[in-house]
Amino acid sequence: MSSAGSDAGDGGLGAPQTKTPGEKASGPVSADGSGWTRASCPCCAGGPVEPLVLLQLRAGLPRETKDWVITLIATAVKQGGAGLSAHPGEEPSGDIIVVSAPRCTLLRAAEELGLCKPYRTGDMTAFSYHDRSNFRDADDVQVFLTLAERQYIVKYELEGLRAQRDLKIPGLPEGRLLQRRDNICETVLAGCLSFWLSGWLAVFPRALSRHKFSLSLSFSLSLSRSPLCLSVCLSVCLSVCLSVCLSVCLSVCLSLSLFLSLSLSLSLSLSLSLSLSLSLSLSLSLSLSLSLSLSLSLSLSLSPPLSVCRPACLSVSVCDKADRMWSTGQKLKAVGVVQGMFPLNDEDKLKALSDCWYSGNQLTQPLDKIHAYFGGTVAFYFSFLEFYTWSLLPPAILGLILTVFSGSVNKEAMDSISDSKVAAGDDDDDQTVSGHMIQAVFSMLWSTVVIEMWKRRSTLLAYRWGTMQLAERFSEPRPAYHGALGVNPVTGRVEPLFPAWQRELRMALVSVPAVGLFLGLVVMGMLGFYWGEAQAQSLHAEWDSLLSSVVLYLPSVAHIVYTNALGTAYRQVALALTEFENHREESAYNDHLTGKILVFTFFNYFAVLFHIAFYKQDLPLLRKRLASLLIITQLVNQVTEVVIPFLVDRFLSAPKRKEKKEDPQEDKFRNQSSLPDFPGLFSEYIELLVQFGYFSLFSCVYPLTAVLLLVNNLTEIRSDAYKMCKLFKKPFSAPVAGMGVWQTAFEVLSFVSVISNCWLLLLSPRLQELGQESGVTGTNVVLVAVLMEHLLIMIKMVLAKLIPDEPDWIRVKREQNEFISMQALGQQKQ
Repeated sequence: MSSAGSDAGDGGLGAPQTKTPGEKASGPVSADGSGWTRASCPCCAGGPVEPLVLLQLRAGLPRETKDWVITLIATAVKQGGAGLSAHPGEEPSGDIIVVSAPRCTLLRAAEELGLCKPYRTGDMTAFSYHDRSNFRDADDVQVFLTLAERQYIVKYELEGLRAQRDLKIPGLPEGRLLQRRDNICETVLAGCLSFWLSGWLAVFPRALSRHKFSLSLSFSLSLSRSPLCLSVCLSVCLSVCLSVCLSVCLSVCLSLSLFLSLSLSLSLSLSLSLSLSLSLSLSLSLSLSLSLSLSLSLSLSLSPPLSVCRPACLSVSVCDKADRMWSTGQKLKAVGVVQGMFPLNDEDKLKALSDCWYSGNQLTQPLDKIHAYFGGTVAFYFSFLEFYTWSLLPPAILGLILTVFSGSVNKEAMDSISDSKVAAGDDDDDQTVSGHMIQAVFSMLWSTVVIEMWKRRSTLLAYRWGTMQLAERFSEPRPAYHGALGVNPVTGRVEPLFPAWQRELRMALVSVPAVGLFLGLVVMGMLGFYWGEAQAQSLHAEWDSLLSSVVLYLPSVAHIVYTNALGTAYRQVALALTEFENHREESAYNDHLTGKILVFTFFNYFAVLFHIAFYKQDLPLLRKRLASLLIITQLVNQVTEVVIPFLVDRFLSAPKRKEKKEDPQEDKFRNQSSLPDFPGLFSEYIELLVQFGYFSLFSCVYPLTAVLLLVNNLTEIRSDAYKMCKLFKKPFSAPVAGMGVWQTAFEVLSFVSVISNCWLLLLSPRLQELGQESGVTGTNVVLVAVLMEHLLIMIKMVLAKLIPDEPDWIRVKREQNEFISMQALGQQKQ
């Protein structure tokens, strides 16, 4: 939390900065300052107030509770408050609180974030509160900080309200039950089940609860009250069942890896496959032994006696006196006082942004305006989407040229409409060997150049938006972090502490098996797809009719729907798993969450294609599968992401929130709260990553891949912009310096594309025929492929080295800022 508010008076929680809303009528929400709580520092006491964030309270909340929350928000930071300004709305007993931030709070938080702002010399320099007079427009905070930055600072201050062990909430009875604990696993852990079992019972109910499923913990309650032998038996049974599922999944992976090594007949692949098989076997045995032994030992050692087992629903007083500690903001959510929080839209700015973003015929996006209104996270996504879309233009032109000159346009069109059973003799007729090689080499070099040029583009945007030197705020843990109250040995502050060994134990015994279970479901879906395709082909061979031709595509459609549904479910489970691991820093939380998503995404979307390419070695089937994935997946994504939300908004939500100019401001705020929450950019990045993988890994067998992706992305930009502006609540967006771990994921795919394309060329039947006609042995062909692979990898590394990640002038500016910061630090020590 920022130290703003430390000069905002000495009032504690019981001494608000001004009169509370319960002492006088607040009146409508306005910018003139009437009805708002005020900071006591002179520079923030007067002037207009800008509504930034809305807190949605529980309906029917006692008025004294709402007044207490407003007082808590307005109290100085040193006294346990947030140092912000609050307004109760037109009705003092209503269910909303509008929050703003004084100038000092915003500027101090900007310094803590490490934001760079224009200095009087014109350079972007890390902002310093004590040197604020030398920064341009620092007196006008609405110009100095963007709307997204101001709203994010308010969110951080509210979520980071310092935890208090003896927190009493006026208006709520002492025995009020916590119906929605943020961490159900702590409740299950308090029972007699083992740590491993409690994690599994915690994660999946938590994932289901995200879809508003009502879930009862009566099962865990009955277990906590049952005899110890019963809990041990149930734990062992569940361990055996899950271990059997994992063994099936791992054995399938083992078989695939062995078949891959045998089909390629490569010593390198064989050694890698054997090592993978050995590791899978070891992990299987460890999974069985750990599951059984830990379920027995931990049931005996970690389970508390029955006399001290706590029920699943804890009262406020019991929860606060327990050995776990959450921030005040978390507790307010846990007891149902605060039900939601979102940034408020500025209708005039949103209308102006919409007109120049998706309403016109612009070929470029107003990235600076997007950054100012929606924040860095959203702006970097749309910037990469635009950059990646236009970078597809050269490979799209090349793909069209290769397709036209190979004379395959009509043939591919007929194949996509009717015939599906691929003969063994015509699997490479639609493209020459030279076309294969040109497309493969071009896609490998293209992926390298695009990623390296994007790094330069990302650095330029980070400098322009002042986020190159973002501070890693180690002093404050993320708001959802919890643990035993103690003194941080690094900062010396009293805060929740959580042992690292417990986190690693949770990852080993809960997260890894859960991810493996979903990977097994991917394998099962792939086997189901092959079975369905075999049945459809036999049916078509027997009937040979138009209906049977349509049935041929049903397995592909069903498998695509299955993978999309499985991916949606897995994302919810991954969120629950990462929260269960209880990471302290926000960066660690995001990295582990993204890592889980990336592992599953790569396996879910590319396993079938790799299996067709390297195990079945059926390039025509690979081409047809890739074409169906590109077309059907894009249609499904457009329908689920745009069409359905648009229809729901147009015919269900919009009539309920029609507003007029003369409507009170509070009603307009409520209309915004009726919009659904923005689901985040995870699915959008996953979609781009899968697209990038389809092109970079397999485009040599289907040259029109870039054409289809280019057409899809040109509509994707406008549809995503429309969603952001019209269909969802405005999201909070943290200042960021780039795409983070997503950029690494794209780099990994770019590297894998070299290996994939080289071996796809090796598997080309036409190339094998040419080798046989020339008298080249299979061993020599393999050696040539390995040599070409290493050569292309060296070229990629040279290109990555020759293209610097940042322009020289930005590097000079960054080093100058670092030098000035070191000088200032040295002067402070003197």
